[in-house]
Amino acid sequence: MIFLLMLLIILLIFLCIVLVTMTLSVYGWLITSAPFVPVKNHALKYIIDALELQDTSVLCDLGSGEGKVLLAALESNPHVHVRGYEIGPVPRMLSLFRLRKYRHRSKIYNRDLFKAELSDVTHIFLYLYPSVLQKLEPIFDSQLHQGVRVVTCDFTFPNKKPISVIDMPHQGKLAKKLYVYIW
Repeated sequence: MIFLLMLLIILLIFLCIVLVTMTLSVYGWLITSAPFVPVKNHALKYIIDALELQDTSVLCDLGSGEGKVLLAALESNPHVHVRGYEIGPVPRMLSLFRLRKYRHRSKIYNRDLFKAELSDVTHIFLYLYPSVLQKLEPIFDSQLHQGVRVVTCDFTFPNKKPISVIDMPHQGKLAKKLYVYIW
């Protein structure tokens, strides 16, 4: 009887953790209109190649999720600095954990991606819906300095033509193309 009671308590704790995690992830989506969709592992090499990071690069990932792209950038170049903006608490915590050994070159902000500090950014990565890209386009026009390289996954800006489109061979529905822009 005690064993069954303990098993029931463990099951309830597990269900509570799952419920809290799902609620916090939905919270981020409701605030930003951008659900948490992790970048597929097969896409990371293509993303890093498309970004063309240099030793002096400052990469910003708006809606950085669990930090996969930021980690790949840090591992690809020992001099790159990265920052992520993620309002979803669970993905942000995963990102902070993932990037813990790169604290001197990385920063994760709990801030709305529309309020990101972009003045010193040289590269931006985005995996966001077209409606969000449409809202970001005028912000980029007014805040980015000339020459910032912007890479989007799967979706395009409505009024800007990419300088390059990269096909990523993969069988799934997500992470099929990268669009490269120079602002």
